[in-house]
Amino acid sequence: MHTRLPCPECGWAEKRADRTRLVHLDEDGARFSAVCLDHGNYEIDVDPENDTYLDLATLYRNLVKERLLVRDTETLHVMLKGGDWAFGSQLVDGALGVLDTPGARMPLRIFTPQVLAPTGAKLSKSLLRDRSADALPADVEP
Repeated sequence: MHTRLPCPECGWAEKRADRTRLVHLDEDGARFSAVCLDHGNYEIDVDPENDTYLDLATLYRNLVKERLLVRDTETLHVMLKGGDWAFGSQLVDGALGVLDTPGARMPLRIFTPQVLAPTGAKLSKSLLRDRSADALPADVEP
């Protein structure tokens, strides 16, 4: 599972978390070691008392989000997902089932069509968010 903890000096985190290791785990929290290519080795504590940014792999992040929404009994939650998530959601459902998540309280999911460039490439929301409309491929209208 990819668990990414950004470098405390520059904020960079390794995408696949190949050099990230869980070095200690107990009822109070966890300690991870990781490597920044610019600043070397570092360790990060993750516990309820600190404000550590923890980036999880997509499937795990979706599991955590949907499991947390079940706690709210006053609101009907709706998750909007791209059509490419239809099969990934089956894996999330399986994990929610293993956690005995009440099916009636799971968030409703609506799958939207994918937005594709004329070449058939899926538009990247993160690319547009991080680099704005200047990052659009040549064959995509603003």
